[in-house]
Amino acid sequence: MIQLPKFIIVFMVGVLLVGAAIGAQPHALIPELTLGGIAYSNVMIESTSEKTVTFSHARGMASVNRLKLTFNEKVALGLVAPPPTNSIVSTNQFATNKVANLEPVRKTLDASREMEKYLREAGVSLKAAGVGSVVVYLFFGFCLLMICSKAGHPSRLLVFIPFLQVRPAYKAARMSPNWFRLLMVNVVLCLAMGGLVYTGHLERLPEPAVLGLAGLIGLFTLVHALGWIIWCFKICVAREKSPLIGIFLLLPCTQILALAYLAFSE
Repeated sequence: MIQLPKFIIVFMVGVLLVGAAIGAQPHALIPELTLGGIAYSNVMIESTSEKTVTFSHARGMASVNRLKLTFNEKVALGLVAPPPTNSIVSTNQFATNKVANLEPVRKTLDASREMEKYLREAGVSLKAAGVGSVVVYLFFGFCLLMICSKAGHPSRLLVFIPFLQVRPAYKAARMSPNWFRLLMVNVVLCLAMGGLVYTGHLERLPEPAVLGLAGLIGLFTLVHALGWIIWCFKICVAREKSPLIGIFLLLPCTQILALAYLAFSE
């Protein structure tokens, strides 16, 4: 007859073993797996340690060095958890945004190449076109220098600096300095929009903020256009010329001739 204490001990050990077997989660069968360039099928992990992973497969048993496994191989074996889906999506989204941010730059480069091709077909080199643009700009600045001087508000430096040349031009036409301040606000807003697009932060802003910024840029652009129209007529009055000359200042094809007339006429 089995003594009671021995029976209780044997019974408890058996219960613990059965509970451990039931509570343990068996490794799932991996139908296909490639480790170190070797393909395995019907893989079942038998044991793992800090350095070794032992598993059975369709052709027998195998062991691999755990330290030499890549991250993807560890994920396939179930040794580490796969990365969160959100991080993958965000990474892909970040890469997509970077490509999208480069799109305006690519379009600008394509446009410059098309312009260069057009100029070459017309028999004009890109260097000659650049020199011509500089000459036209300097002539425009010199005309503005003469106009401001003859209108009683000379300016020798600002008339040759982009955007800042508007300040002496408005002053010569006796316009309020607020017109120039509004133009500078528009320039700052355009630079901010360009910076947001280039850095990719524009997509992260809420839609109302983007629409608000675009609306402000459009509003200040219209204000500057209105200021330019007013200037074209007021500068003629300041030079004691007919306001009708302002119409020729507004037309691109006659603008340079009108400026030259206001600059060099008595």
